[in-house]
Amino acid sequence: MNKKNKFNYLLLPLILLIFSCKHDKSIFSVDNLNNGKVECFGHGGMGIQWKFPIDSKPSLQEVLSFNADGTEMDVQMTKDSILVFYHDADLQSSTLCNGVINDKTWNEIVNDNCRFNSPLSTTLNITSADDFFASVTNRSQFIFTFDTKLYNSQLDYNNYLATFARAVKRLVRKYNLEKNLFVEVQDEQLLNYLQSTIPELHYFFYASFDKAFQIAKQYHLHGITINFEDISSAQVDSLHAHNIHVTLFNMQSENDNLLALRKNPDYLQSDKINHLLSLMKE
Repeated sequence: MNKKNKFNYLLLPLILLIFSCKHDKSIFSVDNLNNGKVECFGHGGMGIQWKFPIDSKPSLQEVLSFNADGTEMDVQMTKDSILVFYHDADLQSSTLCNGVINDKTWNEIVNDNCRFNSPLSTTLNITSADDFFASVTNRSQFIFTFDTKLYNSQLDYNNYLATFARAVKRLVRKYNLEKNLFVEVQDEQLLNYLQSTIPELHYFFYASFDKAFQIAKQYHLHGITINFEDISSAQVDSLHAHNIHVTLFNMQSENDNLLALRKNPDYLQSDKINHLLSLMKE
């Protein structure tokens, strides 16, 4: 056998194996509450591995241009009740500013030039929710998920939560987000304020499995949000039996996307959103 034929002989089984794995429909046969469809969202836009930071305006806009079903974003509130997209508790960790967002007014954040500190992002400022939604002309085509971050130093915590809920309501009404905004909550008190202020939104409790399951049943929530590694497919099934939807997050690799899909989720928030979208097209 000459070298060329020997190479082809060895290569053919490998090609068949790759082809058969790529098109193994059992991988993508999902049993969920969305009739088998998994809604695919970016994590903070394009994810933590992209060239621009999560929650930055370019990252959020880019993921929508790739035809994702929507995106998750971390939401905080300034001292003067403006909602902004930012992940961390302190500004110094990811920007050129110091302090906590809730201790600053929106004008102070703008005037202090709170730009991101990563090498490609020193011209990018923190964006307000209002500024982002005003830039998205086809908002009704996507689902937006607010991961509520309650970093604050206010002594009157109840007033802070009530103000946060009213700020979300103003945004929802201004941009007609009643049907396509999901809100993730880790604080039961905030959940109470939000449900009484904007009852029509889809709410998710974000906690350990047992805690999230309990709260979701108690408050008749649309779903729970949980790290994909912290829940089994059997636990997903138990949630589905109670008509509770499941959002999984923290998929940072292609293999993570596959492992998460096999658990029959309803929604996925991926840091590898391009790969996840390519899987859904198969």
